[in-house]
Amino acid sequence: MTRLATTKDGRQIYGFVFNTPESAWSFCDRPGKPARVMLGHADEDRVEWWVVTPADADRLEAMGYEYAPR
Repeated sequence: MTRLATTKDGRQIYGFVFNTPESAWSFCDRPGKPARVMLGHADEDRVEWWVVTPADADRLEAMGYEYAPR
């Protein structure tokens, strides 16, 4: 898990990067601040799920990223 996600255009979004959807959803479901799970980069050998704030999720969606399916 890292704390910075880098978008396709090089912007950095503060969030948490996970390698499995189960880990991302488990982290997102913790009580506390609201969070959203977004689909991050997907390469041949690596897929990322990003846990970000609702405001960052809106920004990422506007840039073409998608919310992760549950």
